[in-house]
Amino acid sequence: MGTVAKQASWNAIFIFIGVFFGAINNVFVLPNAFENFKEGWAFLGLILSIAFISSHLFSFSAHSVFINNIPKLDTQQKKNDLVSLVLLGCAIGVTLFGAGFYLFKDFILSRLSPENAELIDDYYISVLILAAALISFNAFSGFVVAKFKTVQLTILQDSFTKISYLGIALAYLWGWVSFSTVVWLYVSTYVFMSLVAFLQARMNGLRLGSFRKVENIKEVLNYAFYLVLDKGAGVMLQRIDTIMIIFILDLAYGADYMLAFFIGSVVYIPFKSMLNIVNPIASKEIGLGNFKKLSKTYKRVTLYGVLLGGYIFIGVWTNVDSLLLMLPDKFRTGAWVILFIGLSKMVQLLSGISGAYIVYSKYYKFNLRLNVILLVMSILTNFILIWRYGINGAAAATALSILIYCVIKVGFVYKKFDSHPFSMALLKLLAVQLLCVILFILIPAISETPIIEIIIKSLLFSAVYLMAVRVLKIVPEVSSLSNLKLVLKGQDESL
Repeated sequence: MGTVAKQASWNAIFIFIGVFFGAINNVFVLPNAFENFKEGWAFLGLILSIAFISSHLFSFSAHSVFINNIPKLDTQQKKNDLVSLVLLGCAIGVTLFGAGFYLFKDFILSRLSPENAELIDDYYISVLILAAALISFNAFSGFVVAKFKTVQLTILQDSFTKISYLGIALAYLWGWVSFSTVVWLYVSTYVFMSLVAFLQARMNGLRLGSFRKVENIKEVLNYAFYLVLDKGAGVMLQRIDTIMIIFILDLAYGADYMLAFFIGSVVYIPFKSMLNIVNPIASKEIGLGNFKKLSKTYKRVTLYGVLLGGYIFIGVWTNVDSLLLMLPDKFRTGAWVILFIGLSKMVQLLSGISGAYIVYSKYYKFNLRLNVILLVMSILTNFILIWRYGINGAAAATALSILIYCVIKVGFVYKKFDSHPFSMALLKLLAVQLLCVILFILIPAISETPIIEIIIKSLLFSAVYLMAVRVLKIVPEVSSLSNLKLVLKGQDESL
């Protein structure tokens, strides 16, 4: 388990590297590069959203199937047979997506304004290539995660893509490349990522067998079928707001929303380093019936997620006015989006790994019903609120959907597994965070220069936050948060 803790530490490092470069790109470079061509930036977000949703639908749950089954198979041949079945499904998925995407091309373009339709038509093939790359990546990365090898994937997903995208945006900002080149460099980044994931999977034992010999094939297919609908609905919940803004309003509004959404969603990024490690562990412990041990991990992972995510959220929201002043005039409209999205991510952090309990247990079908209901609700609320309140309405609809979704998940896990993410340490932490928000919002402006204001207020907040966590002994090992060994082993009895 020491190796797992070490991977968690490296994952955290590379995720924060990605956050750093991603923040520079999204907050400073892209708004200036696309200040007079918001539609171009929104187009990149649109094709990624479409490809991201399609990759989960048409990979037929490859990622989750590997994570749920590979740790439980006891021979290499059984694993090889499963690989063949999963990759066959992905090949079929790419074919179906490509055919359907061209079949409905005219219908999709007819939903847009003539200018936006022309832009998307020019690069229509890029969506198909991007979706195929992400479908492949889903499969290969799922195999690698199931082997408990996650550092290289974190480098790819959270460092390489962000650094590459920053380089592409800078090249466009400085006039070195055209927008057409930007699109194809952007797509090529994900193609390269899928190729590297394939090589990593091969190095960790990815081999072909016979899909006809897969052990419990009916159970595997049944699981995959439900997860297609479940994950698909879940991913659509994450992306439907951006897509609906673009189709209801305009591509330009999509750029405003994407910028504010990114700022608000950085709250959740540290938690990703934990999920990559904890999900396969949760799958294994559920399979072994070690629910008491998993319950302790549930509380610890939630505490660490809220500790780090809450720190980022408070830092962002108490500096939001200064932060917006650093943006070009055309992008200073997203304060309420930042708030709603940030709060929704905090709710997700509070729900911890409740989703893993459901997805990797016999109750996985419940998640499908829940996601479908919430997807319908999200589409309806987005449709109503976007027309009335624009991008703020989309953020409010997303926050409402996530709140209901997480409350139901936590309640279901408590009912079925007698487990919940709450602890006295977590309650103390939430009290500290609430007091910090009130205190630092009430503090008057310290400097008229936004960057100086942000630096001074952030330093003061960090000192107060860390001191409160130490004095109240909320996290005993707070001096070395990167060391998650005690969390994953379940040895910290103070929680």
